[in-house]
Amino acid sequence: IYVSEGNVFEMLYDIQRFQLIPYVRQLVEDQGAIYIGSSAGTVLAGTDVKMVGTDFEVQPFHISDYQGFGLFSGTIVPHYNSVQEFQRYLSNTAEEEKVHYGNIYCVLQDGIVVIDRSGIIDDTLSKGYDKYHVVEKCMANS
Repeated sequence: IYVSEGNVFEMLYDIQRFQLIPYVRQLVEDQGAIYIGSSAGTVLAGTDVKMVGTDFEVQPFHISDYQGFGLFSGTIVPHYNSVQEFQRYLSNTAEEEKVHYGNIYCVLQDGIVVIDRSGIIDDTLSKGYDKYHVVEKCMANS
């Protein structure tokens, strides 16, 4: 399953409208489908898309349910040039927004992240991509 880039809220609106969340989850969890996301597609893989809305997107639709596919516990925030840049963003995000995520990963602009079925970044596979690098785990909540 490949989910591309775009406005994450517009994409979520269509995903909800066509009731694709349970369908995609079933394909990944029960049938072993591989999910590949690019930009907004990576954000949609996580718990919800709410956190990225404060920084990247303008919400064109009135969405009250920000739930993503929930393929892992947490969120991925793409398009950062450095971990330091992400840390500044993270420090401007309210604690009550951060605490409900199991993990928050930042993906650098030219980065790639690989998460296995248990939600762990697979360093060995990610390091196999020559020009890409695995993202640093920017925050983990217990």
